[in-house]
Amino acid sequence: MHARTLEAKKATKEATKAPAKAAAKITMASKAAPVKVSLAPAAKVAKAPAKAAAPAPAPVVAAPVVNAFKVGDHAVYPARGVAEIVSIEEKDIAGKRQSFYVLRLLDTDHKIMVPVANAANIGLRKPISEGDIRRIFQILKVKDVPIDTQTWNRRQRAFVEKLSTGSVFEVAEVMRDLERVKDVKDALSFSERQMLERARQLLIKEIAVSRNKTDDVVRAQIDALFAAASRSAKSN
Repeated sequence: MHARTLEAKKATKEATKAPAKAAAKITMASKAAPVKVSLAPAAKVAKAPAKAAAPAPAPVVAAPVVNAFKVGDHAVYPARGVAEIVSIEEKDIAGKRQSFYVLRLLDTDHKIMVPVANAANIGLRKPISEGDIRRIFQILKVKDVPIDTQTWNRRQRAFVEKLSTGSVFEVAEVMRDLERVKDVKDALSFSERQMLERARQLLIKEIAVSRNKTDDVVRAQIDALFAAASRSAKSN
């Protein structure tokens, strides 16, 4: 009996130790060696090629201005008459280098400076050709010209506009029309007389320069033409 009791205690003691050993074994097994995680090398992201710098815009170069005239040439300035190019000068205007024609008006010796780049817009031109002179005389010979019955100041505005165009043919029409008014009315206002003389002088000077004649020779030709036209008108 006593022997059985001892065996039972021993068995109970052994059973109690067994789970502890098992637990010990499980605990030791759970302490696994740390896993070395090898990270894959990061993928190399290819860098986009740097954008090439845009080429600098080419500098804007102004087109060279062509001189239509040279020193010693004659040129006609609208409403001012024939002038001589006495020099071509350069000046700094608003930070820009510009070329200028220096003109000497033949009638008055006054000097005018005209920008070379703007000469055509101003109306600076070369003297008329021989063909133009023949056309002028045809204009002056026209007899059947309607007389403007407006008041003299309205006529004057119309004549001033024609003289300002710079067209020698418009100037010839002003002279012709005022001569006709003078023949019909036997008188002109003071302003009309001044305008007639101005138109006459512009025509005479340009024709004289173009034909290389004196003013007196050309004036005599034009006066003879109008004298004949006046006699014809009065006889009718």
